[in-house]
Amino acid sequence: MWKREAEGTPKASVVIIHGAGEYHARYEWLIKQFQQMQLQVFIGDLPGQGTTPGPRGHVDSFQVYVQRVRQWLEEAKKEGLPVILVAHSMGGLIGASVMQKLQEKEMPDMII
Repeated sequence: MWKREAEGTPKASVVIIHGAGEYHARYEWLIKQFQQMQLQVFIGDLPGQGTTPGPRGHVDSFQVYVQRVRQWLEEAKKEGLPVILVAHSMGGLIGASVMQKLQEKEMPDMII
């Protein structure tokens, strides 16, 4: 996972979840837009995608994705700012699964 700093004082943290067959670099334009809006960005490659090790497109369980994204959200939450989740395609399914598992008390500042 990578953290990209906001331009100026950050107002919130954005966690981006990419879709199937994608990786973090495809979101460079969007990341720059968020940075200009004073949002810091957390993004990584999902297991079996992009720059991660192992066979392309393979995970032993969908829960591997859920656990990884939950780690990203927990890292973003440490910043003490509201957290915004942006997800595309398969990333949307992963994000929805993560949010179903989280209790409101764990992520009260989450915006979907």
